[in-house]
Amino acid sequence: MLKNKNHIYLLGLLLAIICSYYFSFSKTIETKRQLTSLRSEVLGFENLANLSYNLKNKEHFLDSVLVKNNLKNTSVQNSLLDFLNEESSKTSVKIVAFEKPHSNVNDGVNLISYQFTLTGSYEKIEQIIYKIEQETGYGNVSHVSFEKKRDYRKRKTFLYANVIIENYDSQ
Repeated sequence: MLKNKNHIYLLGLLLAIICSYYFSFSKTIETKRQLTSLRSEVLGFENLANLSYNLKNKEHFLDSVLVKNNLKNTSVQNSLLDFLNEESSKTSVKIVAFEKPHSNVNDGVNLISYQFTLTGSYEKIEQIIYKIEQETGYGNVSHVSFEKKRDYRKRKTFLYANVIIENYDSQ
């Protein structure tokens, strides 16, 4: 008889544990999971606000750099051509050719290449190329090739420099 009572108490205790799990513990555990996921979403939203603030600051900084380098609202090609014309008027270097820009899209970034040819003395051409790369924001000089050509009619030798400048433009 005592043995049966103990079995009934154990069975009742087991049923009570199972019922309490289904009615309260499982809901508590599920609520804890939801709370954890909501906290992670809130952290994500706080990070978005910080990211937005940082992007606005970066945009302001880059705009100031563009204004400093005289790239206000005109295209880089026009600014580069104006710079070359200004430098050629100061020196004996002449612009022989200014090719149409070549663009290549790779991973959402547009790589634009500007190709032009200058003629004049080596030192003056080198100074202009240095100014383009170091003192302006037109891009990076990716290629320079010098070629010496002879004009037999005038009996003169000319130095030509083919220059390629690459600039990145996000789409």
